[in-house]
Amino acid sequence: PKTVEDKEKTEADREEALKQVADVYTLKKEYKENRVDLIASIFTAVEEVKNEVAKEEVDKETIPTEEETQAKSTELVQRLKDKLTEEVNKQLSDDVYQALLNTSDAQLTVAKDTTLSAINDIMSQQIAASEVENARNEVERTVQLTAMSTDLKVAAISLARFAITQNYFYDPVKTEEQRQKALEEVEPTKILQGQVLVEQGDLVDQEVYRNIQLSGLLTSDQSVTP
Repeated sequence: PKTVEDKEKTEADREEALKQVADVYTLKKEYKENRVDLIASIFTAVEEVKNEVAKEEVDKETIPTEEETQAKSTELVQRLKDKLTEEVNKQLSDDVYQALLNTSDAQLTVAKDTTLSAINDIMSQQIAASEVENARNEVERTVQLTAMSTDLKVAAISLARFAITQNYFYDPVKTEEQRQKALEEVEPTKILQGQVLVEQGDLVDQEVYRNIQLSGLLTSDQSVTP
């Protein structure tokens, strides 16, 4: 007798549409730049300390004793740590600093270029929380291939692994936008006026019965108006 909306079916379609919407994640590109800059600043600090030492050693004529050399080494590590943040010093060991300070300028440049390049390449990829360890292993394999002394290579690997962090995050705003878009695309389910709901001889199952009921064909009220 009339067109009616099947609200129950429409709602079921809306719920199904929402289930099909995947969570949206966003790549934070600035994380790559930040981590590359951080590691670059560590190498810069190492170069500064080495330059300071070179100037101090110019006027010295005596050969230092083993004890003096050890004390000087400890002093240089502390001098380097003073140039870095507390958070960085918590994550990196003194052995890493020692290796960086003891290497030649040429080898330090190789380590710097290799490490920064590896970090840049890996952090350009999408790294979710569950993929951080795999990404760190990948950057370690990259640095491992470079020709460096053992101590310097271990230090470079430590720096590279420290730099790799999650850069792919769940985006609630974009996810909600996709959910709303999916809901808007769901067309209301309607039982049309004049639509055949069941034919003679067909089984009136639960769904057919519900459609007949929604259409108002089961009402026993009679109109007194001719």
